[in-house]
This record gives sequence, C-alpha cells and structure tokens, in this order.
Amino acid sequence: MHLTEKNKHVYCPAPFHEQMVDSDGSIKLCCTARHAIRNDDGTEANITSNTLEEVWNNKHMQEIRQNMIDGVKPANDMCENCYASEKHSGVSSRQNELTEMNEIREELNEYVDTAIVEDLPDYYDLRFGNLCNLQCVMCDPHYSSRLMTEQEKILDLLKNNLEHINYELEKKYKEYYVWNKGEPEKYSWPANNDIFNSIVDRMAKSNCRKVYVNGGEPTLHNESLTNMLNTLIESGQASDIELWLNTNATIVDTNFYELLDEFKQIRLMLSIDGIEESFEYIRNPAKWNIVDSNIKKIINCVRNFENLSWKWRIEFHPTFQLLNLLDIDKMIEYWLDIRKDLPCYFNPVKLNDPSWYDVTIANTNIKNEIKKKLQSKFSSGDEELAKVTSYIISNLEHQEADIENDRELLLRCAEDMHEIYRKTRNIEHLDGWFKSTINQLK
Repeated sequence: MHLTEKNKHVYCPAPFHEQMVDSDGSIKLCCTARHAIRNDDGTEANITSNTLEEVWNNKHMQEIRQNMIDGVKPANDMCENCYASEKHSGVSSRQNELTEMNEIREELNEYVDTAIVEDLPDYYDLRFGNLCNLQCVMCDPHYSSRLMTEQEKILDLLKNNLEHINYELEKKYKEYYVWNKGEPEKYSWPANNDIFNSIVDRMAKSNCRKVYVNGGEPTLHNESLTNMLNTLIESGQASDIELWLNTNATIVDTNFYELLDEFKQIRLMLSIDGIEESFEYIRNPAKWNIVDSNIKKIINCVRNFENLSWKWRIEFHPTFQLLNLLDIDKMIEYWLDIRKDLPCYFNPVKLNDPSWYDVTIANTNIKNEIKKKLQSKFSSGDEELAKVTSYIISNLEHQEADIENDRELLLRCAEDMHEIYRKTRNIEHLDGWFKSTINQLK
C-alpha cells in the first residue's frame, strides 16, 4: 500500500510491526500511545494476564489498523499525542516511524495494508518495571519505585496543608505525579520468570530487528536483562538487532557492555541532567562524582571495541529544564570534552511537566544572558554543536501563553516543592544551591 491523501496524515507503521510493554505491564501500540490495548472483553491488556501473542491480532488491534488504513484517527484519542505534536511543531514519533520504515523497505512508501498482520513484530519496546534507585524531580511513580514510595509522604504533607504550601501545588502535584496508587505489584513483572520468558520466547520467534530497553533503571533487573540479551545472542539474532538502552549510569559493569557489543548496533542513552549540584538535586540521590567516574568507565570500555564508529552511538539525554538552565553551558562543555575520546551526541529534550520546572518561566534577562553565552562560547562551525545550541535557544524563545501568565505561581510551586523535598529527601547540603539558583531565575 502507498499512502494517499486520505490516510497519510493518520497512518503510522507502529501498530503493524511493534509491541510495547510499559512499566506497569500494560501492552501498548508504542510509548506515545495514550492508552493500553483493550482485550476483546473490554479490559486493558496487561502482560501479567495476557500474552503478546494473543494481543497482537485481537479485535482492538484490528480496529486500530483498519482505522489508519482508512484514514480515520483511532478512537479515544489513542494516538492524539502524535497528531497534536505535528500540529504544534511539525514533528512526532509517527513521522519518525514513517521515516525509519522508508529507510528499511525496498520500495519507498510501501506499507502494510491489512488489519490482521501475519508477521510477528520486528520491534519490541520493553520498560523494565519502575524499579529505580533514583527519584528525579521530572519523573513520576510510573517509572520510579522510589517516587512511588515518596508519593505517600508528599501526599500526607499536602493533605495537612503546611503553612508554606499553596493549594495550586497540591492540585498540580496530584495531576502530574499520582500514578496507579495501590497497584505496585503490577510493576514487578520483569522479575516474574514465567512472564519474562514468554516475552523472550516471542522475541526469539520473531524476525526481530530492534529492541528498546528502558525502565525504571533496567540495569537493576540485571538477571532478567542479561538472560534476554544472552538468548538473543545464542539464537544468532543479536547480529541483526539494533539495541537501544536507556540508563542513569549509576551502575556500570564492563562485562555487561561487552555483552551489548554482540549486537548489530547499539544506541546507549545516558540520562544526565546536570553537573555537580544541579545533577545531584535533579537526580536525587545520585552522586555526581560516581556517575562522572562511571561515564568515563563506559567510554574507556567502549572505545576498545571494533567497528566503534558505526556500531556504537552514545548519547547524553538531558531534560532541558529550569534547574539546569544556569549549567547548560557546563553540560555542553562536559559533552565536548568526552567527545574528544569517542564520538558521542548531546540530545536535550525540553521538559514540559511538571510545569514548575519548565525552563521558560525563568526571567527574561537570565534567558537572554544564557542565549548570548551560548552564542559566544560555541560559535564554531561544528554542525552537531550548532544543532544543540539552536535547539536550546529556540526553546528559550518559545513560551506558551499559559506558562507566562502563571510564571510567578509556578516559581512559587518550585520553591514549595523544595520545602517538601527537604522533609522527604536528604538534600540539606543542596539547600543553599537551590535558593541561590531560584533567586537568579525569578
């Protein structure tokens, strides 16, 4: 099938070749889908009660595929995140999927056009539960077990309406952070051998070309993850698979990275959101000196592998946010220093939620100072560096009207969250840093 005027703005390859298991076990079209796939009885499909095989061609999957073939948006705003993103910025995961599929298929724009897909998926996206050793300020309990535990303490503090806490923060916190309260058992599926083995068996039967692994922190499930990688290596599939792995780099075992090198290509994404104090505040309770040492350990390990230039792609993946704005130039310098030893990339993503850490609520003067600093410091002809600085500057210049109108309230929310964190986290040593930072940003 070739895309037509009727369906080119709706069709996405994901439902025809991909399966995703989210951190709570829910089975989805992809990471941007708003809802889980429904079983034939209307319940949500979940890896704890369903197999990937029985979901692949169930009624809901067939309905979604047929809608896309016919140029109709799937029901219940299932894919609205991508459609809205395209309307706003012209870029979306759907478009990335189309581009990637064009590169793979021999005939450009030739897509699957049947609601029942006989071939097994060739792409598996696995979010290894929410087990995590960090509680990052921009994350949520869906992807961090520490945040799920902390959530109860924070809700209790908000409920008691401490004098310095504003009611707007309570409302916004509940809107953004509260996930699946009372169902923490759903997030332990990666530790269930029967469930995990069924997923690995399914992958082994597929003509698999891509696997994405994230968490939580996936390296904490070392046994399950290692078993999956070894199975794919022993079956001979690894040499045909592009492996994507997202990690916070708090745990590094060089034997594990040697295992990764058995795959066709490796995209290693390091979640590094600051330098020194900003890093330790954002990614609590991580220690910068340990993560810095681990990054260099990874670099020293990987640089010795053969075919490094085309096989490995190492990326720094910071969320560009209010709390690292003042350090963004230092973060770029850190990346450039690492890049001297090994090709790597810096791919910042602007944080939108929680809105009190949105970088655009910083005062205009400081944003202009940062823009000028980036332009003067990094004005070389380096194309990759130019992309980074252009992205950051463009996001400093763009501001949503509602964010601008709520600026003072959101800054107050950031300050109030800090007071809460002082009661739930060991951050007294960062109190001075936070207050100095927020005063400069007001």
